[in-house]
Amino acid sequence: MNVQDREQFDDALTWIERAKIVVADVESNGLRHRRNHYPISFSVYLPEFDKSFNFPFRHGEGEVEVHWSASNPAGTDFAEANWSGRAKKCMYLGYWFKKWAADVDFKNLPSTWLEDLKAVWGLPGVTYIFHNARFDLHMLDAEGFPSPDKIEDTMMALHLVNEDWGGMSITAPFTWTLKDKSRGLCQPGQVGQWATLDGKLMTKRQKGNRRLKWQAALHGFDGATEGETALHKAVMRFEETLTEFALLHPEDPYNKGLIQKKSNKIRSKIKLDKKANMWMLPSSEVAYYAELDVVLTWKLREWCMPILADWNNLELYENQNAVLYEVAWRMECNGIKLNRAHAEEELAKLHPMIEDLHWAINKKVFKIGAHVKLKEFLNSSVLEHEWMGEWPEWWPGNKKVDLKIYPGAYLSSTNKESLKDYDDHPLVRMIVEYRKLKMSADTYLTNWLEAADENNIVRPGMNPDGTNSGRFSSSGDAGNFQNIPDRGGYTIKRALVPYDPSWILFALDYGQLEARLAAWVAETLLGFGNLEMTMLFENGVDMHVYTRDIVNIREVVYPGMTTKQILTKLGEPLDDKPEALLAARCRGMGKTMNFGLLYNGTEYMLSALLKIDKETARKLVYTWRELFPAFAKAQAYFEDLSLTSRGMPNAPEKNAKYITQPISGRHRKIHRYPTWVTFYENGIRKGFNPQEAASRKTWNNVPQGLGGYLCTVSGLKANRLYDNDELRFFANIHDALDGFVNRDNMPIIKNVMSIMIDWDIRPGLTVDLSGSKDGTWQGMSEVKDFDLWCDSKGKEGYD
Repeated sequence: MNVQDREQFDDALTWIERAKIVVADVESNGLRHRRNHYPISFSVYLPEFDKSFNFPFRHGEGEVEVHWSASNPAGTDFAEANWSGRAKKCMYLGYWFKKWAADVDFKNLPSTWLEDLKAVWGLPGVTYIFHNARFDLHMLDAEGFPSPDKIEDTMMALHLVNEDWGGMSITAPFTWTLKDKSRGLCQPGQVGQWATLDGKLMTKRQKGNRRLKWQAALHGFDGATEGETALHKAVMRFEETLTEFALLHPEDPYNKGLIQKKSNKIRSKIKLDKKANMWMLPSSEVAYYAELDVVLTWKLREWCMPILADWNNLELYENQNAVLYEVAWRMECNGIKLNRAHAEEELAKLHPMIEDLHWAINKKVFKIGAHVKLKEFLNSSVLEHEWMGEWPEWWPGNKKVDLKIYPGAYLSSTNKESLKDYDDHPLVRMIVEYRKLKMSADTYLTNWLEAADENNIVRPGMNPDGTNSGRFSSSGDAGNFQNIPDRGGYTIKRALVPYDPSWILFALDYGQLEARLAAWVAETLLGFGNLEMTMLFENGVDMHVYTRDIVNIREVVYPGMTTKQILTKLGEPLDDKPEALLAARCRGMGKTMNFGLLYNGTEYMLSALLKIDKETARKLVYTWRELFPAFAKAQAYFEDLSLTSRGMPNAPEKNAKYITQPISGRHRKIHRYPTWVTFYENGIRKGFNPQEAASRKTWNNVPQGLGGYLCTVSGLKANRLYDNDELRFFANIHDALDGFVNRDNMPIIKNVMSIMIDWDIRPGLTVDLSGSKDGTWQGMSEVKDFDLWCDSKGKEGYD
């Protein structure tokens, strides 16, 4: 029911107040919650009573977002803009909508009634079910709705059912695309609609996804595509209506240049995105779509539950919903403050440097962003010769020395890893520096300035279902917070600071977590080897130094060379402690071996990482595997187990191929991949077995996924112990929890560290605490004296 009067409204509230399960969805006029976008309607489905309601409040309110481009840069006036791209069309649409909407009844409820809806929301003992809960929760929270006691997200259920929807090809219904139109497969008016033949959905092989309607269509739910079909027809009707309205004003300046009274010309300029511009439609045109969303969400939830029961993952599902709600969403709500002035100062410094490099490289070469052309140029013997270009005036002197040429060089790619092999060539150095500065300016600083709310809070997207191992990933309009560079000249994290002086930055990072978990699984749980790595950890031995010395990295990699010769070869300065410097470099190589070979890495991998020849790398790999035999055996064990068909945990009569993470109980399912796929490369038909390819990564999945589970569940336990006035996490960075602690509650961090290591694992876990010396996220240093750190309110205790 699309609620339209007080009697209907009060009746709906009565049903909601009685419900113990509320399936909910929010439609909004944009995606930027807590900034300039907000809800236009709220939909609920009450499965106990089989009743659904749509509450429209703000249809017709919003702004058409203008998509600026190089031909129409931001701020271009309508009269000066051209029709190339989408900018002028967006301005045209927004202009005529405002004129048309002035006299339209959008069939909204009075905004004052929102308070009555809030009064029956978030009641004790009620479970709220969403599809993509974090978005809806942000919209509801920003609107002032009470927070629910408990939530479920069917996106999480789907992730446990199949952790890699996007990694496999599935025969399923599909919607027509612009590419289909260009190939003559559909008419222009069909783009965006579900493909049908004789009234039935057509199917094709495609990559899977977790979108609600795609899942509903895949599983054949009643009404799966009806809502989108109805919405599409409503959008088409609205475009026609707005076109007719614009035709009534032929002399309007916004119609200048269009052929007078030619509706097809104006019609071509009025195009709505049915999701982004849904707010422009009266509520009666959207209600059916919105209500079907919550009904389909419930059907999807009911489809998932028996499958999760077969996998013995119902408890994990409940746990992961709690992590999503009480850790990930809470991190996003907390966010971190942007020092806007500092960010703008950094941009002011970076832009001229970017321009200098752009000019220096492009003048001699071509457009630096053209990766295919760049690869062709670098492979045209340019790396075999000195580059005679000009350095920018600010270019550091130490980057003008120790240059090399590379006879016979050939790059298969121009990505970061490929360029590393040639990073002593002057042109490559400039390209790498250009990319670094460009990333700092565009990927991070500019995005942060745009993403910050009115209080300058930047909210990183934290995705508990972003990887197939179960680790968090990070995304969103603030960028990937797990991958912000902070070394090698990057200083952009200086712009991120505490909310105010009452909050102290900290980071809690597990020490060598993956290696410890790998040792526990391989040496203790599986019983391979003789606890070689476990004993090193328990005896407090520096594992990387141990590997360096036992493998004898110096003599294997640099046979017969003096310390001075080795450091010169490495491009290191010859200071007054050359032996210590060389020992540190060789320890770094030991660290690379320990983590690189943990998952059965090869000599090819080690050769590329250490920049050594393959024969030397082969010797190192062989010695390492003799030193730590358990891990190659663990690799073989999980690879074989994942390819063995056997009964599911709670359904032994149903066979599957999988492995199971200890503690979490999460599964990596291999049987969902095909056993053979063919493809063409350079005109040659080739093939491979995707199940075997996936099985080779199952060993990685165990310690990595388990590490993510321990870290985030520890965060859940801490958040349940301390409220937001004491402790605020804002990011999960791999094996670390970054956050703020109230300056009056700093000793609680010791308790949080205890929570993080309180797992029955051998060798035991350790956690390192870092604080900020300068009060920015850039200035993090390890805390050596916890009591002094607390007493000094984070200013001391680092040395």
